[in-house]
Amino acid sequence: VSLKLWPQIVSLHLLFGFITTTLLWLLYFKLVDEGIGLADQWRFTKKLKSLISFASVLVFIQIFLGAWTSTNYAAFSCTDFPLCQGKAFPNMNFLGGFNFFQDIGPNYLGGQMDLESRTAIHFTHRIGALVVSLFLSFLAWKIYKDNYKGVSLILMGLLLVQILLGVSNIIFQLPLLIAVAHNLGGLSSKNGTWKHYLELTKPGVQALLFVSCITGMLIASDFYPPIEVFIAGLMGISLLAASSAVINHIFDVRLDSLMERTSSRPIVKGYISRRQAIVFSVALFVLGSFLLLYFTNPLTWILTVLTFIFYGFIYTKYLKFMTSQNIVIGGLAGAMPPLLGWTAVSNSIDPNALLLVLIILVWTPPHFWSLAIHKVDDYREAEVPMLPVQKGIPFTKQHILLYTVLLMAVSLLPFSVGMFGIIYFISATILGLIFLYYVIALYRDSENRKALPAFLYSIWYLAFLFSSMLIDRFIFT
Repeated sequence: VSLKLWPQIVSLHLLFGFITTTLLWLLYFKLVDEGIGLADQWRFTKKLKSLISFASVLVFIQIFLGAWTSTNYAAFSCTDFPLCQGKAFPNMNFLGGFNFFQDIGPNYLGGQMDLESRTAIHFTHRIGALVVSLFLSFLAWKIYKDNYKGVSLILMGLLLVQILLGVSNIIFQLPLLIAVAHNLGGLSSKNGTWKHYLELTKPGVQALLFVSCITGMLIASDFYPPIEVFIAGLMGISLLAASSAVINHIFDVRLDSLMERTSSRPIVKGYISRRQAIVFSVALFVLGSFLLLYFTNPLTWILTVLTFIFYGFIYTKYLKFMTSQNIVIGGLAGAMPPLLGWTAVSNSIDPNALLLVLIILVWTPPHFWSLAIHKVDDYREAEVPMLPVQKGIPFTKQHILLYTVLLMAVSLLPFSVGMFGIIYFISATILGLIFLYYVIALYRDSENRKALPAFLYSIWYLAFLFSSMLIDRFIFT
């Protein structure tokens, strides 16, 4: 959870975040077919539904291209428009740009792949934008022709705004929304750009938070949350989480400077000052608190603030350095999003929501200890008492194995209480067995080369597990 932007991981998180949005649309079409409530007036033809489904696939692919463009630092490989580097077809290396099994080290440490590879990614994203824009324009025309004029105008308006934002991002090299915040808040300096502020919020962690928080919201509301609560709740919880992430950066400056994988963070490098980071954190906290208190309920705000204090101050400042079990106890902060999403729409603490918290809580030790083994020298140099530093790698491997077995059992609890059905049971079992395979391989590996694969799979595991919850609940609701 403390990594910088790994292209594979961030892209995966973003995709699964939008999978949940897609499920909402599927629910909408289901309601249309059944003629429930207000949806009865939106009876699309079978042909139109097919076009909408195909459009969803195109947008989904374009979202992935956008994530791959951003996390590989390819956004500014072409700073002119409509040409790219002054050419209609610049020099490009597609094999290098779309090698999904590339060595991730140079990227997440802040480096860049070669210009031709990044140009190939950027150019593909542009072509994708053109294809999606043309098809959505055609779809809007078809919807307008079928007398759904309001929907057609909304679709075209959203498309136009998205195109303007994308083009502006190239020409001005700054997103419009961030530029407004820059002018109003005065948070940026000649050295601090929006990318550095974004990095302070730990976007990869935010993406996973979105997935788990959305899961809690949708399950608690049977896939029909109040739209204002859904949007404002997600934003409010995310903003407070981002605020605590900034505090983590502020407190960990000395520590980050000693560790290779964190030595290029914005405050360490001086791109953003401590004062600017504090102002940024306060602004995020105030805005997030307003959204939660105004649109959701006091219970959600209280739980989110307690999580904010626990992670931003107690864990970061004290707990991390007090015990080798730091991540076991501190993992509670990262396990809270499903409960926060649940309370946002239900205004109650439900036992089923606590089961989702328990799953993430038990998942955290094998996930993070695998990384700790891979980066054990970093933690030893920084004098952070992680388990492999204090108790040794063999002892840590044993505990990773034990926690993985415990996780397999805990992940089946929602099925045992009737929260989910057979789809979830099969998914949780298969995903757990694969996780166990990776962990056993790590346990037997005397050179510890299997630590990173085990860590990476653990991220896939949690993403797929929560997606299977939504799919199962959607089908059997």
